[in-house]
Amino acid sequence: MKKYIFMCLLLSYFAGYGQEFNPHMQEDDRFRFNSLSVTFPLGIYMDGNTGGLSFDAMGTFTKKKHLFSIMAGTSGEFSVLGTPDVTQQVNVLYGRELKLSRTLYLEGHIGGGYFAYGSVDVDPTRSGLEYDYTIGLPILGKFRIHTGPRFSLALNLGTNINSANTIYTVGIAFQWNSRKW
Repeated sequence: MKKYIFMCLLLSYFAGYGQEFNPHMQEDDRFRFNSLSVTFPLGIYMDGNTGGLSFDAMGTFTKKKHLFSIMAGTSGEFSVLGTPDVTQQVNVLYGRELKLSRTLYLEGHIGGGYFAYGSVDVDPTRSGLEYDYTIGLPILGKFRIHTGPRFSLALNLGTNINSANTIYTVGIAFQWNSRKW
């Protein structure tokens, strides 16, 4: 999973770096870094039976009014005794931003990605934690409040619909914005 994240970040870097040398490109036509947000430690996840803590990191790029994001996340069940259920995901998302006021923004994202669900219930004939790997459909809504020139707090509401175990996430995100407002 680490190599997939590294490859996505490397490709996005070269895509943006190569545009710096095109003299015919308008300022708004460039693919540029927009923000970095982290949902930790204030994130939770839920599915039909369990819940627990979640951690998400999301890098967002912009081209004109379009948002392109790479998101990685993991979550784990609250468990005192026994083996907890865990999830891992890496997603590529497309989104748009709606400005509600000078400091309030609403973002919507949808995309596709890799989803892994680990549980003792995946294969009851085996003991220990077993994983089910699949493709997921992530949907994310973000209500963002600018608290400073480059910093925002956001309420993230998300889901990942997949064949292994559909999950729902809620969290407070800390976001660093590359441009001042």
